[in-house]
Amino acid sequence: MKKIILFVIIAIFSTTTYAQINKKHHKVLNEYVVFMNKTTFNLNKVMFCLYDYYRKLELYRNNKSPYKRIYNKKGCAREIDSMLLKKIKISSLALKSIHYKEINSLADNLLLTYQQIFDKCRELEIYIRLEDYKTDNFKKSDDILDNIQNLYKKYRTQKNTLYNSIETIYNSLNKGKSNSYTKANDEMRQILNIEANFFSEYKFNFHYYSFTNSISENTLQQNINKIDNIAHNKVSYPKFEHPISFYRTHFYKDLLHTIQETKRNAIDNNTKKNSISDQEFNSFYKYYLSNFNSILVNNYNNFVESCKKKNHRFLLYNKCLPLFKIDKQKKVFKKLTSNFKNPSKIKFNLIKQSKKISYNESMALNNYINFINKDTRRIWDFGYKLTRFNKYVNKNFNNKKYKIYSFNNKNSYKLPKSLFAKAINDSRYLSTDYQKSLNQQTGALYDLIIERNNIIDKLNKHIKNKKYQNDRFKKTYELLKQFEFNLNQYNTRKNYLYNDIRAIYNTYTQDLDNSWIKSWLILDSLVKNDKEILFVVKSYCKNESKTIPKADSVNLLVRSAILNEYKNMKGLKKLGRYNGLCPYTHYDDIAKESKGFAQKSLNIKNLYLKSKNKTLLFRDYIYLYNDIIYEYNSFVKLAKGEFNEYYHSQPRVKLLKRLLQDGFFKFVAPKKNNTTIEKQNNDKTNIHTSMKGYANNNLVLLLDVSGSMNSKTKLPLLKTSLKLLLKILRKSDNISIVVYSGKAKIVLKSISCSKKEKIEKVIDKLNSSGQTNANKGIKLAYKTANKNLKVNENNRIILATDGNFKIDDKTIELIEQNTTKGIYLSVFDFGNQKSKKLLNLAQTGKGNYEKINETNINSKLVKEAKSISK
Repeated sequence: MKKIILFVIIAIFSTTTYAQINKKHHKVLNEYVVFMNKTTFNLNKVMFCLYDYYRKLELYRNNKSPYKRIYNKKGCAREIDSMLLKKIKISSLALKSIHYKEINSLADNLLLTYQQIFDKCRELEIYIRLEDYKTDNFKKSDDILDNIQNLYKKYRTQKNTLYNSIETIYNSLNKGKSNSYTKANDEMRQILNIEANFFSEYKFNFHYYSFTNSISENTLQQNINKIDNIAHNKVSYPKFEHPISFYRTHFYKDLLHTIQETKRNAIDNNTKKNSISDQEFNSFYKYYLSNFNSILVNNYNNFVESCKKKNHRFLLYNKCLPLFKIDKQKKVFKKLTSNFKNPSKIKFNLIKQSKKISYNESMALNNYINFINKDTRRIWDFGYKLTRFNKYVNKNFNNKKYKIYSFNNKNSYKLPKSLFAKAINDSRYLSTDYQKSLNQQTGALYDLIIERNNIIDKLNKHIKNKKYQNDRFKKTYELLKQFEFNLNQYNTRKNYLYNDIRAIYNTYTQDLDNSWIKSWLILDSLVKNDKEILFVVKSYCKNESKTIPKADSVNLLVRSAILNEYKNMKGLKKLGRYNGLCPYTHYDDIAKESKGFAQKSLNIKNLYLKSKNKTLLFRDYIYLYNDIIYEYNSFVKLAKGEFNEYYHSQPRVKLLKRLLQDGFFKFVAPKKNNTTIEKQNNDKTNIHTSMKGYANNNLVLLLDVSGSMNSKTKLPLLKTSLKLLLKILRKSDNISIVVYSGKAKIVLKSISCSKKEKIEKVIDKLNSSGQTNANKGIKLAYKTANKNLKVNENNRIILATDGNFKIDDKTIELIEQNTTKGIYLSVFDFGNQKSKKLLNLAQTGKGNYEKINETNINSKLVKEAKSISK
């Protein structure tokens, strides 16, 4: 008997401790929330209706448009059905609980405030219809708007108080035991609370063309980071029944891919410093409010309704009500400025890992790629706009009545600021050494983007103010050249960054038996070959090489991919052909498009001969290649399986994305009537002069072929000038070429300049890549010069470089010793600024230091060949 009594007591205690809220109480509380959400929905519409009215009013006041009545049959405000609240109150009274007296009183006050807003909107409507504004110059209109503004504040305060009371009653009545459903509910409510609290701090400004610093970028970015950190750590595969799993999955999916993206767009669309303009903020505020209420809250509330069918009773969430203001205060803002100073890359040591890459580590690495890809999509198309602009200016240059239109486009100024911040924020998941190097390289890219934006802005202002008419486009072409140089630097640095990201990713182990990994590896090999073909085509279009791409390797990989498709992707579901969630779709398209891309590349010679603009010719190849990369990155995204309920039985696989590529841009100055702007650059009168009377030459060209020399105004310019120099060099002149980047090597042994074709072939093959190692290059150059020494003749090493580098003491001694033998060192500096280190180096070698540009390179080369007279 004692055991039975004890069992009953424990059962009663358990029931009271873990008893869930009963159905009647749960129903009434949620009915109150439904009532509030209906009134909130109506008031949201009212506010934006009033905003539209205020905009038209301001235009009328400023005599910019005729005033039109803005009322309609329905009016801005709609009456709420008061019977709905009465029915809820009757249901709550039937429960005979003291809890409901307070919330019934609060609900009555809320309904009263709503009715007051409704009455004020009617009053405004009648005032406009009677045209009383003609007598008082809209004074009453301003008073009504002020009253409505205060009533909105009052309503939101009452609404929040009512919801807090409902929440308190719910918590006091609900003692349900924690389980996976309550955990999922609490996670989602935590996110909703953060978003609602963030939202409540800001107001929509009707006077949208002022600048009141409604919100700072830093505040918005902090909110983005906070939500990312919470959501990414709590996303897991759905483990609930349908439709509960559906609504929970879409809650997170819409949160990260719609709500968060809305915030990021608000930051990226803003080109001001730190603060967002009211016009941009209003656009963000409206879109964010709509997404929060109609997507995020609705997903959660549908989750709650679905859980109710499984006997899990949760409280519905309260939708947000916006507040508005009419603030005419203006504040000054500054443009973003670039801090790019061409920093040297921070080196790091790769550490071989004995584990698989984690979700957070792979996300951190892919964030850098997402940042670059977003900017690439934005700017590469704009580069082609500048190409067409360049062509139009050249065509109309000699027309005295020319008129050039600016190409100002808001999208041109968008910055990937939010993705940059995300990459920096999530880099904390990587080791410190990796983090420092990758963040420094990404920061340099970001500064280059800002610098590029400033160039575009200057160019637009120059065209808009018609200053080109005063200087005959001199400044225009200076800015175009700056844009071209900026883009070349950007492309070089982004490829270095990707190579580092790839190297870090490859240090982790992989499960080679996994279907995602198997498929990814063959697709990765395929895309790698596509990239190699793309760069061969690029060199052909730029006239740097006449090598025709080879498609054999791509065709073999395509065949292997199709032949082994089902073997590689065993276990992965095949969904509808046009369903973006199907991995087979992307696998098939990559194979198909790679084959087409390879076939088109074989026809480059014919297309090149037919094309007038090689930049636009290469654009066609960029489109094809980037389509392949889109498919590739979509496959990577699917493998991550973050929100993909179709693959929840398969472990998530963390793969690495690839970079989109952009074109090359070559801006050509227009021809004048009698002369050309570039006549000085290609001054053949200086080149085609006799070498008669000058000593025989033993020239050693020591060329820096590191990645930074990959610019039209550097290595390609030097190659063109060397070919011109060959035309005046004699049979008795010898030339040799030593190159250095990571390693130093002789690419042309000392040879008579009578063999011009052989020398030109070697010059054509010169390409820039890798990193600078000048000490090895200098030592090899002196070894070559000594081997072919011509006594009492012009023995000269010409060092062509664009960067500062450390020269060790042994190398300095070597240079000084060789001056006594009559071997001198001249330095051609292709850098942005004059270098004291390179100047000292030339002085040590008793040679010349020359700051090289397009206008002087030909004459400077001739000067070196004529350094010693007979």
